[in-house]
Amino acid sequence: MTLLQILLLLLLGTKYLFERILSLLNARTIRSKLKEFPKEVRAYMDIEDWEKCSEYTLSKSRFAMVEEFYSLSLSFFILFFGLPWTFRVWPVDRFTPVWETSFLVTSLVIVIQLSGLVFDWFRQFHLEQKFGFNNQTHRLWFFDKVKETLLSFVFFFLMIGLLVLLYRECSILSPNYWWFWSFGAVFFLQLVLMVLWPRFILPLFNTLSP
Repeated sequence: MTLLQILLLLLLGTKYLFERILSLLNARTIRSKLKEFPKEVRAYMDIEDWEKCSEYTLSKSRFAMVEEFYSLSLSFFILFFGLPWTFRVWPVDRFTPVWETSFLVTSLVIVIQLSGLVFDWFRQFHLEQKFGFNNQTHRLWFFDKVKETLLSFVFFFLMIGLLVLLYRECSILSPNYWWFWSFGAVFFLQLVLMVLWPRFILPLFNTLSP
């Protein structure tokens, strides 16, 4: 186990415990107020809506506890087994073509994302549907996930390819500041996506009107 792995292990574990403590405190407060209809919300919510809102929040909190534990376990598995195995089977160095490196890392990211589809499905068709918030069909959900996966692959492939290229070129020209140019490139792409997302990408998943 390397020092970096130990550090990541401690950071992930600390983050998980901190979030769990906050979630448990929040759930305890909600339960204590469940039958007390606060004056602050009576102007825009009746007692039935208040109870439904509280039960929905508690159900989401219980579901999040399971999902976050799975995510933490998956992170540990990837950190200590997945990544070492992947780069032993497909070794990558500075002489590997940029597109090949980007394809390998992107494929790994997509596989990790796909492992969480079970939780997405359960959230949509059990949790949200139980409280009347689901407006998707199984068919629509499936095709949305296909589109999300394809778009994610394209964006990740281009982003990682750009970062690998910048690292290889800038680490030679400016070894101490290659990260600055990489940060600038990613920051610029995020600004571009903020403009493109509502115009060209969001309409692929939602029907929008002014």
